[in-house]
Amino acid sequence: MRRASAQALVEAAVAFPLLAMVMLALVQLTLYAHARNVVEAATQEGVRVATAQGGDRGKAIDRANAILQSGPTYLKPVQWHWSPQNLDTTHLPDTQVLTYSAKVDTFLPWFDPSHGGVTHLQLPIDVSARMSQEQFRSPTGTRAP
Repeated sequence: MRRASAQALVEAAVAFPLLAMVMLALVQLTLYAHARNVVEAATQEGVRVATAQGGDRGKAIDRANAILQSGPTYLKPVQWHWSPQNLDTTHLPDTQVLTYSAKVDTFLPWFDPSHGGVTHLQLPIDVSARMSQEQFRSPTGTRAP
């Protein structure tokens, strides 16, 4: 009887830390998915504002940043990137692409000798949104100013 209870105690001592790590990993995965969804929504909103009739890239970035500020605080922004780079206002491209790159720090410790030992892993988030430019086309197929 005593041997069986000792064995159960050892099994619990081994299983509990593993179960706790799995639970923490699931929480981290959920936080990462939430951050990615917020970045995706902000990127889509930014490109929507930029491609609207009379849209402006500056206003689009401001709107996307406002959405990101309401999101998770553990998100480390890297950069916004527009494609095409040079936007000629007299001849708008048919589509615009807005890409956002960010990093999310994990709360789980990670060993990295290049950073001096124990650190936090940074998971990348790269999201692109593409949308057609909103514009009026005349029946002859030419663009209206």
